[in-house]
Amino acid sequence: METDYQPRFIDYSSCVNVRAFKHFWTLLIILGLIVIGDAVGQRVVDTMEKVPTIECKWASGSPTIDGRLDDLCWEEANWVGGFDLENIGGVPRHDTKVLAVYDEENLYIAFICYDDMNNLSEDVHFRRDGFVWRDDCVEVFMDVDHDHYDYYHIIANRSCVRYDEIGKIRPKSWDSEWRVGVGYASDFWTVEIAVPFKDLRSPSYSMPSPTPIPGETWGINFCRDHHSVPEYSSWTQSHRTFHQPRNFGHIVFMPFL
Repeated sequence: METDYQPRFIDYSSCVNVRAFKHFWTLLIILGLIVIGDAVGQRVVDTMEKVPTIECKWASGSPTIDGRLDDLCWEEANWVGGFDLENIGGVPRHDTKVLAVYDEENLYIAFICYDDMNNLSEDVHFRRDGFVWRDDCVEVFMDVDHDHYDYYHIIANRSCVRYDEIGKIRPKSWDSEWRVGVGYASDFWTVEIAVPFKDLRSPSYSMPSPTPIPGETWGINFCRDHHSVPEYSSWTQSHRTFHQPRNFGHIVFMPFL
C-alpha cells in the first residue's frame, strides 16, 4: 500500500535547550577543574609550609673546628632539635640539637648530642670511609640541587673519623676536604663540622662563586646513630633508612650581614 509518509529527522544541535544543556555541563566541568586545581595547589602549599626548615645565618667570624662551640657565631646561630626515632617515630631517650651558619667558603654545622656520659660506647672504626656508622656518630645529608634525588652524605664518629659519599654506600664516589672536631661536656658531646662549598658544586654549576646566594634553599637532614642505647633518630622522620631525599627538611641561606 502506497503512503505519502516521510520520516522526519530533527536536528537537535539547533535546539536551544540542547545547546544550553551542553553549555551547562561544559561550565560545570570547568568549575570542577578549577576547584580541584585550587585544592591541589593548597595541598602543595600546606606541604611546603610543614617542611622543617632551618635558617642558616651568615657567620660573624669563622669558627675554629675544635668541637668546643665557644665561637661567637654559634651564640648567634639558629638551631633545630626535636629529633624523631627512625621507623617508629616518638622522642629519643637522649635529645639532639643542631646549629648551622655559613661564610663565603664553608657550611658550618654543629651537633649537641645529649648522652649518659658515664656509659659511652667505644669507637671501633678508625679508617676513612670505613663502617663509621656502626659507631656512635652523626650524619648529614645535603641535597644541594634540591632535586630530591642526588645528595651528599657525610658521617663522623667521636674519634673524628670521616665517611663521605654521593648517594648510598658509595664511599669512592666523593672525597671532600671537610673538617670535624669533637668536644665533651658534663651531659653531652659535640661535633663541629666545616664543609667547603667548592666540594658541593658540580662542574656544570653556572654561578661564578660556589657560595649559596641569599634565599637559596637546599634539602638537608641531620641524623644520629646512638648504638649504646640503641636509638637511631633524625631531624625529619625517616623509615627504614635515612637515605630518603624526598623526606629531607630545608636549609635556607640568609642574607649576608
